[in-house]
Amino acid sequence: MNYLLIGIFLFLGIHTQAQTKVISRTTEYVYPEEATIPEEYKGTTLNFFEGSLDEALAEAKRTRKLLFVDFYADWCAPCKMIEKEVFPVPKFQNYIHDNYIVYKVFGDNFENGGMQYAQEMDIQQWPTLLVLNDEGEEMGRVTGYKTANTYLLELRKIERFSAYRR
Repeated sequence: MNYLLIGIFLFLGIHTQAQTKVISRTTEYVYPEEATIPEEYKGTTLNFFEGSLDEALAEAKRTRKLLFVDFYADWCAPCKMIEKEVFPVPKFQNYIHDNYIVYKVFGDNFENGGMQYAQEMDIQQWPTLLVLNDEGEEMGRVTGYKTANTYLLELRKIERFSAYRR
């Protein structure tokens, strides 16, 4: 009987001590004050195709690449952040230029047809990055601001799970 009582007291003591350690554990989150871009990345950006969307699609077909379409608006803060913090990253630039024809659409402009195209493509959030095949069919999209690595992961996922064959 004494051994049983000693065993119960030891079990309760260990159990209480373990609970105390778990309860007293804290998690500290560290957030950067602001995103910083290394000096060598500043001032560079993607080489956007100059011409019409039809010409960009023809170039995608000729080069057997996909079309990367950046829908942006001049009032959109995340659009400006992507331009400053994601597009200059060499790893991102190299991947995009190796696999895509890059096209930019000012989706808030009546005059150049950007707003009409944004409506046709059902753009509801800025920024939106579309991946199109060489026929202009949407393969996937990534919306909102993300890091360069996250965009690369999302783009690779779109490529992997699409039915498009190069």
